[in-house]
Amino acid sequence: GMDRFGEIDYLAGAVKPDVGVITNIGDAHIGNFGSKEKLMANKLGIIEGMDPEGVLYLNGDDPLLAAARPACKVVYYAVHNKNADYYVENTQQLGARTTFDIVHNGVRTPVVLNVLGEYNVLNAVCSFAIGRQFGIPEETIVEGLSHFQTTGIRQNLMEVCGRKLFMDCYNASSDYVHSA
Repeated sequence: GMDRFGEIDYLAGAVKPDVGVITNIGDAHIGNFGSKEKLMANKLGIIEGMDPEGVLYLNGDDPLLAAARPACKVVYYAVHNKNADYYVENTQQLGARTTFDIVHNGVRTPVVLNVLGEYNVLNAVCSFAIGRQFGIPEETIVEGLSHFQTTGIRQNLMEVCGRKLFMDCYNASSDYVHSA
């Protein structure tokens, strides 16, 4: 994460990651950068410290990231963009559960998350893709995703006086509020 110029470059240089992930180009820190394009350029600074054989995972549903062509190996993941390397079909929300299929190279893998929210589906697709990069069997990844639970004041479906409430009290940026 970052909220100032050069932070990602510095951290990536110190850590030398094999894998980088950029989940979105939102508005949470836009005031520190002046535009989403400058924010994206700073986030893409992660490749400066990445291993030359490293892989950058980009959200293929984010218009800026979907068009990005950084000088490294890139894997695109998405919920809506069927041109991504890993994408989702057949999403259904059933009570507090979300079911969907992850599609990669024509292979369809069914997944169940015990949480709501398209952003959780997007994160699950990215996690699945990274797990596959490291040789983790699909069934092991799917099993792990099925055990994901929220904690504290994040993403909780509650019932109060016979009414269902979705409590998610993390961030007040407009992007986050909209996704919640």
